[in-house]
Amino acid sequence: MKVEMIKSNTLTNGIKDISDKYGPTALILRNIETDGQEVLFIAHEHCEDDSSTELQGKPPILKKPESLNTPPKASKEEIELVRQAIKSLPDSFNLSEKNADDRSPLSVMDNSIDHHNLVSFNQETNLEKNLHQLLDETPVSSNIKNLLSGYVDKPESKKELLSQIESGMINNLPESGEIRLDSQIHVLTGNHGAGKTSIALKIADQLRDACEHNVSIVSFGEKADVSKLEALSKQLSLPVFYVKEPNQLAQLLDLEGNNDIYIIDLELDSAAMAIPFIRRVYEKAQFHLVIPTDVSLPSLWASGDLDKWDSIILTRLDSPLVPWAAIEALSKFKIPLSIGSASSDIKSGLVKITNKSISYRLTEYINNHIDEFNNQPGNKKSSKIRALH
Repeated sequence: MKVEMIKSNTLTNGIKDISDKYGPTALILRNIETDGQEVLFIAHEHCEDDSSTELQGKPPILKKPESLNTPPKASKEEIELVRQAIKSLPDSFNLSEKNADDRSPLSVMDNSIDHHNLVSFNQETNLEKNLHQLLDETPVSSNIKNLLSGYVDKPESKKELLSQIESGMINNLPESGEIRLDSQIHVLTGNHGAGKTSIALKIADQLRDACEHNVSIVSFGEKADVSKLEALSKQLSLPVFYVKEPNQLAQLLDLEGNNDIYIIDLELDSAAMAIPFIRRVYEKAQFHLVIPTDVSLPSLWASGDLDKWDSIILTRLDSPLVPWAAIEALSKFKIPLSIGSASSDIKSGLVKITNKSISYRLTEYINNHIDEFNNQPGNKKSSKIRALH
């Protein structure tokens, strides 16, 4: 048996190339993503004219299966050989510190391997291949691709495939969080244009009706759109204050002896300075990251790392696109969902967002597009998929 390293632009193409070249007895030992490529370490039967470099030693050649329709079975000696080969493989392959956390290697075999774990390429169902190809053609991160692929286990129908993904989402991602009424400080931040000012006003309006306390908006930052905020706040009869530094905030938020509630509309540029101060002074403050459903993932990564957020608040829920950013935040940063806005109308209410509602949007997208891939060479992606953000 020989162990080789194969490079490909995508995991799906790498698997197809290996299957075409080495047949159904080839086995994936490990795959690593680096520099935009998939690096796959495989084990396959030795051929006399194979000129690739061998590992040290001369392991016994794996026996050929009697029929291509019969999956190969491994002996104890062969299993031990694969164990040793896996141990000798690197844990990384020229991975930079920047993308190391985004890497999630898929190991087809591990140290608890037995003959049931020896998976040949012809055992992957067409539905799984179609899902991999769909995800490769969709502008999402490798984290999401690996996450969704990990939920799928040889489905026999599209209905079973969708059920596995939905179940994986609901059972493995953080449960929805709550906006606590006992907290007098709620901090909302997000990129410019995310909709945080509208969300701040909507939360203030609903909290005022729910708890009958005085609720105020505090705009924190140098780039506040004062005219827009004042115009919207007048529609809801909500008081607005403006501060540019933590000391001004401390003078304003004197919580002793009153039950007033403050919604802080925090500019993202001021978050690194303001959040540690607010956490230190107001222990019960809640911090929420406001993101649109169609935000780019690099933008989410930058803001997701800023703090340990209590929840994500989604805007533009009326968008037909899959909220990939919410799935990324749930799985990569473990930030729970809480509420969201389905309308830009300042007087429209907010709705609770759950894993179930996000998984429904995702499975609906997969159901509508997975049949467009049939694993045939030259198959073109649809115009709908090219149009995705």
